[in-house]
Amino acid sequence: MKQRFSWVGWLLVFFVLLDLTYSFRQYYQIPLDGDLSSIALPGPSNSPVLTSPLGIRAWRNQEYYLGPNRYFAYAFTGLYFHHVPRWLQVVFSPIDSVYVACALLKALAQAALVYLLGIMATGTWRLTRPRLWLAMALVTPIFQVKGYAEEMAVVDWCISYASFYAVPVIWLLVYLLPFHLAAWFGRPLLPGTWWVLLWLLLAVVLALSGPLIPALLLLLAPSLMLRLLVRGWQQSKEQASWPGRFRQALAATPWRVWLVLGFTVLMGLYSLYVGQYNIENTSSELAVKERYEKLWMGIYYELAGGLGVPVLLLVAVVNHYFLRALPLTPERRRLLVLGNWVFVLALVYLALLPLGGYRGYRPNVIRRDTLIPITLGLTFFFAISAVYLVRHLAGRWRAAYGAMLALFVFIYTNSDRPLDDAKTCERAALEYLQNSRETVTLLPYPCAIMAWSPTTNAPDSEVAMQMLARWRIVRPDQRFYQQP
Repeated sequence: MKQRFSWVGWLLVFFVLLDLTYSFRQYYQIPLDGDLSSIALPGPSNSPVLTSPLGIRAWRNQEYYLGPNRYFAYAFTGLYFHHVPRWLQVVFSPIDSVYVACALLKALAQAALVYLLGIMATGTWRLTRPRLWLAMALVTPIFQVKGYAEEMAVVDWCISYASFYAVPVIWLLVYLLPFHLAAWFGRPLLPGTWWVLLWLLLAVVLALSGPLIPALLLLLAPSLMLRLLVRGWQQSKEQASWPGRFRQALAATPWRVWLVLGFTVLMGLYSLYVGQYNIENTSSELAVKERYEKLWMGIYYELAGGLGVPVLLLVAVVNHYFLRALPLTPERRRLLVLGNWVFVLALVYLALLPLGGYRGYRPNVIRRDTLIPITLGLTFFFAISAVYLVRHLAGRWRAAYGAMLALFVFIYTNSDRPLDDAKTCERAALEYLQNSRETVTLLPYPCAIMAWSPTTNAPDSEVAMQMLARWRIVRPDQRFYQQP
């Protein structure tokens, strides 16, 4: 039966679109970060990765440089910021175009993640289905820009972090989508030749994109393989021998699916191997034992830093409890299994996280960026179970659960207050440089300009000024410095 929009459905549509618009406005207030120009131009330290897309240069020459297994993240950031701000200058001033480009990338990343999580929670991609908008309305407040952003932001304040963390996760969800729809919604998985080629290519792109993705591939691809084997085993003939049942379990899934998943595992392993040549791994190292000790402190800060993470964890657990209390059905059993997988994989991810190395700017190993897989995993399970419970709870229980969902949405929406314009000083400095006729300009502004701290030596501004020249804000020969 075709679902029709009631006034509640239109209210959900309005809420989701309003929240995305509001997020765009918040993102527009955020200054540029200190890595953007070096990545996008690129600067000298980030150039080597762009000469070897597959990271062959690193292991062949035993050469250490930044991000040898992150080519596609670097390439995407450079491509986007070389062109999009200039295209936007048809409508906006050169300075405005940069901030609009940053806000647009973050808002589109948030919208894509909300939509993909909605599809995975409901099994439908059609925007004419009210239940899809219900799932997205439950998901979108979790994407914090102010509020609990310090603990659980998925789309980071720093545009370079958003490009290296949030954007690759979008493609990871796209990769997982057909497997998920087949496993939990019974959709046919028809691995034609073009699908196989596209997903093999996507596996290569994912394995060489962003800091989190290789490890996630090595967690999720084997999990999918195990899930398919278990399902095939359940469908096999019980009277057959164990080897016979195993062969039947393998045959229950098309060989091309095994090819894609097996290749994905190999690419994940290759990416981790190439990642050993990341020059960042050669400094600020701590012993593994010390990293695990810091992880416990990081978990404490995530749980004690605000309501964001604890509330999300709590509603996921409450939903799991409600599912256990309802009459047993095949759909409810699948949801319980899915919830168990999410919780187990989250624990395994936490247990393995310290093995990924240590960064001084991430003193407690886990923070909002490395928490993204757990944040999205809990968000996904909360959304898919909430949509089911709204449909199947009855009477007072349904009313009480609806009130809990309303409180949940209110907590996150209320916390994400309007953001003060944090780029005021930076924008004034850019306008000062734009109007300056001097080759070397002393900036009378104390804030960092496309850097992590004020630039006190004019030569150090070269990469930032070349990027600003690319955006038609300054002349290529200009440099600047600030008072210590």
